[in-house]
Amino acid sequence: MPRSSFEYLAFFFGGGRILYESRLSHERATAYLHTRQLRFTCTHMRSVPAHLPVSHTSRLLWLQCFAGIIVAVVGSEYLLGFISTPRGGMKTPTVTEIRSFGEGVAVSHFLDTGERLTGNPAVGGAESVIILGNSFVEALQVSDASTMGAILERISRTSQHPINVHQYGCSGESLGQYLRLASFVRAQAPARIVVVIHKYDLCTAPLNPSPKGFSVSIRPDLAAEVLKHSAQPSTMHSALLRVMDHSALATAIVRRTTEIIESSGRGAGGACEERLPSAFVRNLAYAYGDKLLIAYIADVGIPADPRSDNLESALFRECQAQKVACVSSRDEMVREFHNRFAVARGFHNTKIGVGHLNEVGHRIMALQLWRAIQESN
Repeated sequence: MPRSSFEYLAFFFGGGRILYESRLSHERATAYLHTRQLRFTCTHMRSVPAHLPVSHTSRLLWLQCFAGIIVAVVGSEYLLGFISTPRGGMKTPTVTEIRSFGEGVAVSHFLDTGERLTGNPAVGGAESVIILGNSFVEALQVSDASTMGAILERISRTSQHPINVHQYGCSGESLGQYLRLASFVRAQAPARIVVVIHKYDLCTAPLNPSPKGFSVSIRPDLAAEVLKHSAQPSTMHSALLRVMDHSALATAIVRRTTEIIESSGRGAGGACEERLPSAFVRNLAYAYGDKLLIAYIADVGIPADPRSDNLESALFRECQAQKVACVSSRDEMVREFHNRFAVARGFHNTKIGVGHLNEVGHRIMALQLWRAIQESN
């Protein structure tokens, strides 16, 4: 059987069994070719003249093998272009479009500032709400109209209090990024600033360098210091990034590999930093003041567990102590599961109950945010 990705490609698109016979000595390969009638997968292989020397036949088969691999790669690149884009997406004069199929299948649009568009027209004179978060707000898994910001806008516009939502999500980022963006966010004078977090934000994620190179150091008084890590990528890493900038296939392979590695690492999980829930709330409250609203995405799977985990409980205790508005999606997710058999996480091409929010999950978050905003007015 094939023992590498290269050999799998060669087996299916070209050389067939002859590739593995190259592992044998020349004498054994010669005997093999003369004593067995090979039925090669490619029709052209059947037309190899019997009088050709074994070396010529072998070279021809290798040529067909590599030609098959090239055709497969080029064909995959072309077909993936319909549902995927290279790293960084496809840029137009106004927006950047990113197509994704790793979780769900969706097309996303972003401004140069990193804002994820909602697909809804802006309402003149309406108050604005800014949503910050990581990949749960970046939301490459759902379309623009299905993001929590888009749904929140539509809900608000059926009432007497329409709002415009600006959502900024960046995969892998956490507390360091939210604190670093504080001056940029406050300059837009929003009516409400929402920070969407998940349990990984309250464990060790803020303490480790993010994809943008930021982390935090928690002092004894729970104040957070944002650290910038400026490690230079290796030559191999830089070359891979350049390939990903132009190849949807390479981008899809790297993203999928990264997702597998990250999911296995999260499953193992280390000890969480006990001070992080308190430090998270205090530092965000200091950065954003009374406009802050923390929205917690509960880890509700199948079956839906109504009990809060320790991190969630610690977060809400600190929110109450600091008088910070906090909401959780847990109760609504559990209710959706029991009443409508709807699951807030997972897609048709992933495991149900884990991973990022699907359309149901984004709708639940939008409803929770709208209720919290209404209560504060």
